[in-house]
Amino acid sequence: MVKLKVDKKLAAGCVAASATIASMIPPSIIIILYAIITGVPIGKALIAGFIPGLLSAFLYMSMIYIRVLRDPSLAVRIEEITWKHRFKSLRGVWGIIVLFIVVMGGIYTGIVTPTEAGGIGALGALIITILLKKLTLSGFGAALLDAVKITSQIFIIILGGLLFSRFLAVSGVAKLIVDWIISSGANRYLVLSGLMLMYIFLGCLLDAPSMMVITLPVVFPIIKLLGFDGVWFGIIMTKIIEVGLITPPLGLNVYIVKGASPVPIKMEEVFKGVAWFLFMDIFTLAILIAFPQITLWLPNLVG
Repeated sequence: MVKLKVDKKLAAGCVAASATIASMIPPSIIIILYAIITGVPIGKALIAGFIPGLLSAFLYMSMIYIRVLRDPSLAVRIEEITWKHRFKSLRGVWGIIVLFIVVMGGIYTGIVTPTEAGGIGALGALIITILLKKLTLSGFGAALLDAVKITSQIFIIILGGLLFSRFLAVSGVAKLIVDWIISSGANRYLVLSGLMLMYIFLGCLLDAPSMMVITLPVVFPIIKLLGFDGVWFGIIMTKIIEVGLITPPLGLNVYIVKGASPVPIKMEEVFKGVAWFLFMDIFTLAILIAFPQITLWLPNLVG
């Protein structure tokens, strides 16, 4: 982007912020973990993230387009890039599109369960790598080893979360907190706002799985008692986690972009670059809270 004369701050902000959308659009490990910890249907939770994820991407693109229109120095227009070139460039990602349709289409239509869809997705990825002639014996072995490592880590996190929630239940701490908040008579949206601020702060300090394991055993019962939909809150929480990844002073994605950038760039420049995207995230959150059906429309179609 810098080579094509895009402003450094805009380029860094674009990379840091757009990377967070992967947490929302299925298949998402964060949403799957949320569903396992809280007990909401995994299929519905995954599908619920689709429209909010597209909404986030649309608002990002709209913001960039308007800013560049107002200040053309942010990005030089490349006249030689036509729609033919754009569609032609998609040939390199056809495998991802096919996998997405097969996995999410299977869950959405009810043909397969989320667990079965994961297996089909893994088989599909294997077939695609064979067709592309990119599969090697060493690569296959490395993929299996990575799968074992990631699966082990996820199960350890889940096991720790389940143990933690049981201890909270036995000790009565969770019930005490829930009863105190409910008996206070505070407006449910005021309580939700407080929880959101808490998650934004924690998102600056903790990774998403750790934060979910520590907080959800207490937070989720509060959300249910306040009358909020569990699937809807999963998407709201995922969006808040995205916000935490680019929120100063400890936005993890900002530090990753600064460290990985092949172009010299200062930390404050990256933070300035993500500021506009942060505003768009807050705007997206406001829309999703004001209009829950944006999130729940697709899951409700599944039934």
